[in-house]
Amino acid sequence: MRFVSLILFTIFLSNLHAETIAPGGGYGGMSSNSDPAVNQGCDIAYGARLLLASIYGDCDAPAAAKGGGVPADSMCQSMPKENPGSLAQVWAGPKDCPSPYKSKPKYSQAGARMKVDGNQIDPAPGGSTDCSGFFSGVAARLGMRLEPGKDITAPTTTAQLIQLLKSGNSCWDLVNDGLLPGDMVVWNDGTKGHVYLIDRISSGGPGSCEFSIIESSGGSDAQYGGPRVVVKGGERGGSVVSDAMGTAMNRMSKSCVAKDGKDVKTARFNPNKPGCKGTPKKFKNEECVRKCDNLGKTSSLFI
Repeated sequence: MRFVSLILFTIFLSNLHAETIAPGGGYGGMSSNSDPAVNQGCDIAYGARLLLASIYGDCDAPAAAKGGGVPADSMCQSMPKENPGSLAQVWAGPKDCPSPYKSKPKYSQAGARMKVDGNQIDPAPGGSTDCSGFFSGVAARLGMRLEPGKDITAPTTTAQLIQLLKSGNSCWDLVNDGLLPGDMVVWNDGTKGHVYLIDRISSGGPGSCEFSIIESSGGSDAQYGGPRVVVKGGERGGSVVSDAMGTAMNRMSKSCVAKDGKDVKTARFNPNKPGCKGTPKKFKNEECVRKCDNLGKTSSLFI
């Protein structure tokens, strides 16, 4: 088990501090960065890790990675440098908390994909979800609306995300500068699509950027995402993406700057737009796993 204790864990070039629970279920304390946009991005990445831990009932779930070791984090206070293997291996091992699902969660575009019931989010109804269901679950947990005045009560689709970004009536602004944790990258070519969140970023020096993404994708055994996919030096490990999305991803890995490709957009939540901040919800099974010490550090700004 990897719950918070007095033991010091090795983190990717940063130190973990115990989180405090703020009134209303949020998380107190500040990240080490004074930039609100960075703090927001770190909170979004935290929310995605919390979703995975909640589904699997295990603190190891967010640490599973494809494509090599997860990069050092130059912005957020992060989880320990370890890789417990695939999510299938995590599921088969001993659990830190009971999982709300009877069998290993799977990737599927069928069914509800994500459901909100009052103040609670079921991120994998029936034990399955897809990339946009994953994104919608994270956004609903943090009270991030897709368009002003409308809470997320059901999963969106990549086609709807692209349409909103093009409409100008979105709570997410298009990004054409340096990547931040929590940025959304979405692709849809009219017949298929994919969406993921930027998770961890580590600059490897001039002309080099290493980052990980967090997502739900099919994979060889249709597991619930390759939650962390590492992108380094123009290569990506295991993400189910289009050639256009892969090209944009590879270009980003050379500069840490958002690079849109054909039908690919990068966007960042704008909490300052009127009507864009809704009421945060809670994941099913969250109460137990949020004691995990390897989810990273959140600020008091957002959740």
